[in-house]
Amino acid sequence: MNNDIIKLLNLESYNIDLDKSILIKNENGIEYVIVLNKTDVSCPKCGCIECTIHDYRIKSIKHSLLINMPCILKYKARRFICKSCGCQFYEHNPFCQKDEKVSLQTDLLVLEQLRSHTVTFSNVAKMFSISTASVMNIFDKYVRCSRLKLPSIISIDEIYTKNMKRDKYVCVLLDFESGKIVEMYPSRHYYVLLENLQRIPKIERNSVNYFIMDMWDPYKRIANDLFPNAKIAVDSFHVLQHLNMAVDMVRLRTMKKFNQGHAKLENANMYYYMLKKFHFFFKTPFAKLDEEKLWPVNKLKTKWDKYTILGYLKSISSELTQAYNLAENYRDFNYYCNLKTFDEDFDDLVNQFFDSKIPEFFEFTKMIIRWKDEIRNSFIFINGKRLSNGKIESCNSRLKVLLKAANGYQNFNRYRNRSIFVINKDTPIRNYHK
Repeated sequence: MNNDIIKLLNLESYNIDLDKSILIKNENGIEYVIVLNKTDVSCPKCGCIECTIHDYRIKSIKHSLLINMPCILKYKARRFICKSCGCQFYEHNPFCQKDEKVSLQTDLLVLEQLRSHTVTFSNVAKMFSISTASVMNIFDKYVRCSRLKLPSIISIDEIYTKNMKRDKYVCVLLDFESGKIVEMYPSRHYYVLLENLQRIPKIERNSVNYFIMDMWDPYKRIANDLFPNAKIAVDSFHVLQHLNMAVDMVRLRTMKKFNQGHAKLENANMYYYMLKKFHFFFKTPFAKLDEEKLWPVNKLKTKWDKYTILGYLKSISSELTQAYNLAENYRDFNYYCNLKTFDEDFDDLVNQFFDSKIPEFFEFTKMIIRWKDEIRNSFIFINGKRLSNGKIESCNSRLKVLLKAANGYQNFNRYRNRSIFVINKDTPIRNYHK
């Protein structure tokens, strides 16, 4: 019986006296009263080996290896007294560290669960029948993440965090090639980043060859000031976001002309109905829309394929048709262009946008002209991969889930350590001594 319990609780490696150990079950869980086999000891003060047992002291240790079932080890620790100097001391406690009330194995299981971005501290606390504060203390004790060495290619982006006291945005640096978080900073503002990044040795900063970012001006200033050898590349996804906003504004302006104020869409003007229902046609590349799918047009009680829908949308307004075609031209350029043909293709697109005289495209056109060099660098391929912020966006989506699940973090250092611990799977566990 005792052998089975030892295996179940993963205590096989401990020197447990099976004859003196007792299992107690009750409505609150299980208690396992444990006595270790006696071993030779020496006085930690004088080194004398003539020591006798003075008494036993029971130490309660939470050992929740059985998920959702509380388990307490009632460890009867021997207290010895030295015959030579009278020093009193305990035998070695293999179950937990000094002054701790949670077993080392439970600590490791807690940390293993915290590797998931969907799990919160309170979830883990319930799982192992310990307090949330205990889980947080375990995490803070064992996980202290250091900054990684700056890679050759850096991606930079930010995450919105509503509960942080200093700033609402946390800045993330990511290794483009490995997908690991290099470092996180409590703000995306220029002077905060400057203060922190200046501490990194210059030789390390000079080894950065590419700096990938969105169109946030402070990032560009940081790249120019601190990474002199790095080419700056603007993530193409963010350029397309601005393009989609511009063409969508044309759609909205056109749609408002046909607004009759009906509460139900089916009672609205047909043009208004189609522009509102199929708004995604203006933001999605036509080639990515399903060839076989038929979309319901409820107002006409029928279904249309993507060619029929697009044809109808284009028939509404020549300006809308022109805006749609320009957007598709830029999407094709973003997908098919290369460094050799970039300048010619880019200048041709800029002329098309200006010649259209569509007001919503003026700001977009001025923006891409201002960021032309950075957009060009986004067409560089490294080891078969185009420079983009795709990896950091994927990383940030997990970090946002981490924030949402916990309803936000107020402690930046804890959020930073947890984020790096989740993303960088090889993050070491510190201060663990069995």
